[in-house]
Amino acid sequence: MSIVNIQEKDEYPLYCLSFSPNWNTYQIISTNDQGRLAYGSNAECFLIDFKNKNFLSSFKSKEEISSNYLKVTAVLLTENLLFVGYSNGAVYAFNHKNQNQFLFKTKASQHQIMHIIQRPNKAESLRLILIDSEGMAFELIYIHEITKVFPLMINCSSQVVKCGEYFVSHYNKTLLLIITQKGIVELWDLEQKQNIFSYNTNSSICKADFILENENTLICGIVTKKNFLLVLKLKLDNILSPIQGSQAIQTFPIKLNFQLQSKSKSDPEVLAAKPDILFIGTKKVFEL
Repeated sequence: MSIVNIQEKDEYPLYCLSFSPNWNTYQIISTNDQGRLAYGSNAECFLIDFKNKNFLSSFKSKEEISSNYLKVTAVLLTENLLFVGYSNGAVYAFNHKNQNQFLFKTKASQHQIMHIIQRPNKAESLRLILIDSEGMAFELIYIHEITKVFPLMINCSSQVVKCGEYFVSHYNKTLLLIITQKGIVELWDLEQKQNIFSYNTNSSICKADFILENENTLICGIVTKKNFLLVLKLKLDNILSPIQGSQAIQTFPIKLNFQLQSKSKSDPEVLAAKPDILFIGTKKVFEL
């Protein structure tokens, strides 16, 4: 995999990451605003300065399990902290700005950790949302060197492709958006633990991303296994305060011109290749 800052190509030179058999997981790579990038490869997580092309450090689980069975499955990098989820349901946290200080390790699930979301901190606590490979969601709270994990009573119908938390101020609600592999788009009220919106795209999904156009409009970009791009516009006002006849969602399907550039087109991994998607603003979608 190669990366480049497409707006400042001279400042951010092309950088190639090492091969990782974990690339097929949904949150295996994460960046922060300081120009650092973390990604999982087998049982290790690597931290690099991709602006200066410098390797910084690596992080490895202390589990007494062969690396053939233990894999990194989710990575979240923030300004100061690095969170790493593993195939055995464990989550590790490090302070990469303080000599890679180890913060905690906890067993959150019996299944692979697929997604890690950092929630706004309350008082001195650190809070995360974790979603495993079975679509079960958990909240992790770390305070005064004590870690607790609570089920969120959110159970998705299949693996989650993309998820994110949003606070809608004029409704004073915290929402969790979930897009599943089976094509279901859901919004959950995190305080009430209630599903407030569900939409079936009737498509199998391989990749997705989303962005807030404004406080009332959430735009989702979804790549289907039939190489269609579905752009969904969710009107939060019409979802949170529905009016009869109002439209909560608009759908715009676009056929992708995705072509395999390989001499070994019969290779199973090549046949399984699909485009990725990344929002780079409210007006553009970047297809990978």
